[in-house]
Amino acid sequence: MSEGAGNPRVVVIVLNWNLPDDTMRCLHTTIPLVQAGASVLVVDNGSTRERWLELDEAVHKSFPDCLSITDTQAYAARMNRGRIGLVRLASNLGYAGGNNVGMRVALNSGAEWVILLNNDCEVPPDLIEGLTNGAPDMTRVGAVGCQLLTFDEPSRILYGGGTRLYAFGVHTLTKWRKPSGWWRVNFVPFACVALSSEAIRKIGLLDERYFAYVEDCEYSHRLAEDGWTMAVNLDVRVKHRVSASLGRRSPRYYYYVARNTPLFILERLRTPVQLLSLACFLAQCVALVARLSISGRLEEAGAVFSGWKDYTFRRTGAMRSQESSRS
Repeated sequence: MSEGAGNPRVVVIVLNWNLPDDTMRCLHTTIPLVQAGASVLVVDNGSTRERWLELDEAVHKSFPDCLSITDTQAYAARMNRGRIGLVRLASNLGYAGGNNVGMRVALNSGAEWVILLNNDCEVPPDLIEGLTNGAPDMTRVGAVGCQLLTFDEPSRILYGGGTRLYAFGVHTLTKWRKPSGWWRVNFVPFACVALSSEAIRKIGLLDERYFAYVEDCEYSHRLAEDGWTMAVNLDVRVKHRVSASLGRRSPRYYYYVARNTPLFILERLRTPVQLLSLACFLAQCVALVARLSISGRLEEAGAVFSGWKDYTFRRTGAMRSQESSRS
C-alpha cells in the first residue's frame, strides 16, 4: 500500500497488548478500509518484548510500507491517508491511555472521525461508510456504534442497541434488539465506536484513571452531558471475541469494574440518581461475591473486594498483580 496524499478522513485505532495473532487477524480485515483512504494505527500497549517482536515482524511482513512511530514521537506524529502505522509504547497505559495516544495522532492528522476498534474484532468492508456517513434525522452526532456479534455459528448478538440504566447500578442495559437501521442510544460500547473529532476536541480524551473498563460509560455520559447525540447503526455488524486481553470474567475484569464503577457514579451522576445507583451497585457486588464464593471462585471474589478497597483509597492505574507481572 502506497502513501496517500492529504489528511485521512478517518483514522482507525487498534490497541494491542500481548495478542499479536488477534491483532493481525483484525488488521487484515481493515485492508479494504485502508484501500478506501482510511488510515489504521496499531498501538502496542507495552507488550512483553517477545510478543512485541512477533507483532512488529508480522505487521512489517504483511505491510512493508508500515509507518513506525516510537512512543516519544507519538504525541506529535501524524499520518497521511491510506496508511498503516505502528506505535510501540514502553509501558502499558491501559485501554484509556493507549487509545488516547492513538487519538492524539488522529487529531494531529486532521481526521474527522476516530474509530476505536478492539483487536479481537473483525470488521466488514463497509464499516466506515456505515458509521460515519451520517445518521438520518440526527444532529450533532458525537459517537456511533454498531451491532456486535459473537464468532459462533450462528452468531449471537452481544450488543444490539439499548438504553443503559445508570440509576440501577450503571451496568443494566435494556436490550430492545431492533432488527436494523439507525437508533438513538445513551451509551455506545467501545469495542467498536466511531467518535467525532469535533466532539473529542470539545470534551477531551478518555479518562486515564479508569485504565480499563467503565471508561466507555464515562465517555458516553460526558458526551450526553455536553449535548452530543449517540447512535447505533444496526446494519453494520462486527464480530467480537469479548475482552481477549484481560478475559471477560477474569479477576482483573471483576477488579476494574468494582473499582471504576463507584468512581463513575460519584463523579458523574447527580443525586438522587447517584445514591440509588451506588446502592444498587453495592447490592449487586454483595450478591456477586456470594455467588462467586459459593462456586469456589475465591480469586474472583477477592478481586471484587480489592477493587472496592482501591477505590476507597483513590488508587487508579493498573491492578497491582498486573503491575508485578510486568516488572
